[in-house]
Amino acid sequence: MKILPRPMVEKCKQYIQANCSPLTQALFTHHLEQTNTHQVLASLSRYQNSDGGFGHNLEGDFELPASSPMATSIAFQMIIDLGIPASEPMVKKAIAYLLATYDPKRPGWITVPAQVNDYAHAPWWHFNPAEGGSSIDHTWGNPTAELLGYLLRYPSLVPEAVVQPLYAHTLDYLLNHPDSMEMHEVYCFLRLAEQMPESDLTRVKEKLSRLVLNVVSTDPESWKQYAAQPLNFVPDPQSFLYPLLQDHIQVNLDFRVDNLAAQGISIPPWNWAGYEQAWQAARIEISGRMTVADLAILKRFGRLEV
Repeated sequence: MKILPRPMVEKCKQYIQANCSPLTQALFTHHLEQTNTHQVLASLSRYQNSDGGFGHNLEGDFELPASSPMATSIAFQMIIDLGIPASEPMVKKAIAYLLATYDPKRPGWITVPAQVNDYAHAPWWHFNPAEGGSSIDHTWGNPTAELLGYLLRYPSLVPEAVVQPLYAHTLDYLLNHPDSMEMHEVYCFLRLAEQMPESDLTRVKEKLSRLVLNVVSTDPESWKQYAAQPLNFVPDPQSFLYPLLQDHIQVNLDFRVDNLAAQGISIPPWNWAGYEQAWQAARIEISGRMTVADLAILKRFGRLEV
């Protein structure tokens, strides 16, 4: 079992402090040094717009300052991780944004508005007017399944007339979907599962397990590129999926230890075709955010030197 030495954690910290945003710095402190919910929340608030949604490059692969459901999903991942209650104004405004942008005809949310094309972005976020969305919107559950989970998390802020029909539709979609699903859509359903009542989670565990087994990449060579690694599905040893992938997770943890030890940070294996200059700046922040995520995972699995 490989352990990341303490000097390598300090090297990651130095990179983040010298190059990354206050939010990424706050996330490092929160996950790796001392719990500091207030610092993360204060930094996150700078990404929230007056309509309650989040933008300003919170989703690192597009620079759109206006709100988008996708950037708002990133914010909620942090909000949930911090355990922020419904009484927090940030949560109230963000839920109001989701309710205002919900499209009952879809039913759900598209990832990004058309204005994303006015700013530098990765190719997969390009809005196609003829299709009414980006290429990501071809997979219905991304981000709708995940965003539904956040509505379930805060029922006092959400009318049942909105959430219950969507929840019923989503469960039907999941349970009747073929056992092959795009990996990001699977991630969204797993985040939804974290917010489900236990009775419904019991209904979908077997289906989610099959979806994960059909999309996960267990070849360490593939992890050098953009791939569905075991830890992307099981970022915590308490996950119900842990026994399903336990052996592969240990190998994946070794891979991430080696990767950080060799590179000093986590480097994204992609780029922005057509926006090379903007990508060079975005890559720095994305690397910092990925590094914090990897260190947090290694900590949860006991892979950091004490």
